[in-house]
Amino acid sequence: MKDDNQSLEAMWGRLNAKDYAKKHNPHQHLHRRQKLTVDQAREIRRDAHLGPTRLAKKYSVSYYVIWALLAGRTYREIESA
Repeated sequence: MKDDNQSLEAMWGRLNAKDYAKKHNPHQHLHRRQKLTVDQAREIRRDAHLGPTRLAKKYSVSYYVIWALLAGRTYREIESA
């Protein structure tokens, strides 16, 4: 019985750690594969005149991420501010 209790405690400890991580994740606003925040996407659209290469360097993402955002292939639901 003691082994069962220890394994349950270990399981609950892991679950609580996952809950804590969800609640205290600084990148919670990001999908796991999302490269930019919503605010960054708006800024990039506002600064489109700088060009995708320059913006890619500024935000440390690939040229394609910026190009797709400016072309409307990604972040479609976000309007420019």
